[in-house]
Amino acid sequence: MSPDISGLPLLSANLGFLKVLDDSLVAGFSFRSPISDMLDQNIAKVQLLADVLNLDVEFTSRYPGYPYEADSPLRNLYQQWFVKHTGQELRLEASHGGLELGIWKGAIPDLDIITMGPIHELIHTFNEKMSLASFDLVYNRLCAFLGELSDVA
Repeated sequence: MSPDISGLPLLSANLGFLKVLDDSLVAGFSFRSPISDMLDQNIAKVQLLADVLNLDVEFTSRYPGYPYEADSPLRNLYQQWFVKHTGQELRLEASHGGLELGIWKGAIPDLDIITMGPIHELIHTFNEKMSLASFDLVYNRLCAFLGELSDVA
């Protein structure tokens, strides 16, 4: 768990599928962590367990995360913009969910990242829903914020 953000996992492994293929039981897991070394250690433990149990294991992809940055100038700017345009304080939340921004952060380590998104329900199920009104709100706020950033730059 994160020492910086209460309740935020730093490492997880989710079972994605379990199926019988020919005469084998095949399980697919998704390992997630914003800390590469922690992810590497977990993968090594899985490999060791597979070796001890004489199981075949294959690692096919790696989904990069990115660690929480306590000092984020972009987050500070967005918080100020949000208060100015809504009259409300911005509620910050951390998520252990995978985001493609980890790929960007891996390629550009000094990149300052913030995320925002619409309201989702029942994520990764056949009943997943997204609020279109919240999508429009987030999209319009993002465009307005980026417009003001471009005026400053």
